[in-house]
Amino acid sequence: MEALLAGPNALETDIGWGTSIPADTELLDINIRDGIAIVDLSAEFEQGSGTLAEVMRVAQVVFTLTQFDSVSAVSFRIEGEDSPSAGLTRHRRLEPRGPWRFPGGPPVRTA
Repeated sequence: MEALLAGPNALETDIGWGTSIPADTELLDINIRDGIAIVDLSAEFEQGSGTLAEVMRVAQVVFTLTQFDSVSAVSFRIEGEDSPSAGLTRHRRLEPRGPWRFPGGPPVRTA
């Protein structure tokens, strides 16, 4: 989560990677309980305009956390409160279809 919130490094920026997560977003707390990662982020996470931007930033967090077998869902909190905006309450593991390849890694297959 810390690397995700830090944004792309110089190499990632050079190859065209970016982020939908607003700058200055801070991780206030994270706990994993019964397979659910409860992520508390600063108010900056909700800044920005448009539903697509909101969906993209939520997806970035969900994909980051559900890569670990111990996490099957993500619940969002903003400044310690459940987040009512954009349905940011609980998101199941996002499962892309087909084989995906992450840079430097083997293909990832989904069921």
